[in-house]
Amino acid sequence: MINLQPIMWNNCWEVTELRVDKAQSNFVATNSDSLVEAFVAHNQNNYTPITRAIYNDETLVGFLMVSYLKNGHEYDVEDVLFTSDGSPCYLFHRLMIAKDHQGKGYGKEAILQIIDYVKSKPHGEADYFYISFEPENKSARIVYKKAGFREDGRIIGGEEVFVMDI
Repeated sequence: MINLQPIMWNNCWEVTELRVDKAQSNFVATNSDSLVEAFVAHNQNNYTPITRAIYNDETLVGFLMVSYLKNGHEYDVEDVLFTSDGSPCYLFHRLMIAKDHQGKGYGKEAILQIIDYVKSKPHGEADYFYISFEPENKSARIVYKKAGFREDGRIIGGEEVFVMDI
């Protein structure tokens, strides 16, 4: 059974060692890069990062990162406004399932669990949950649509944007 656990000392190094298949490496940042991004965002108070290790029972199978953007902005290399009026939103930054654990439904279940978590608005009010991905990542498009995201019509930073009302 899939469960999402916070990144802690007991699992952080193992999370950084997870890898996707080589053919997918252009679609997702490394978990190390994602954790550094979360750390800097937290320290600079840019947005509230939410990182989780994905387990199938006791076996680590993946990683995800979601953020609460209190003014609709994502600050990293470029200042991106996700909501047109600067209102708060949640953003699904990363999802990765390690290469040896793909094709088993773990990603889909992790997505459904994080959607339920975000709908509880744990870090603040928001109307929208956004996700962006490389347009070439056809499997992501299918999975995110099945999970309830819809096309937003924008390309941001070369990535296609989907959105869900929460």
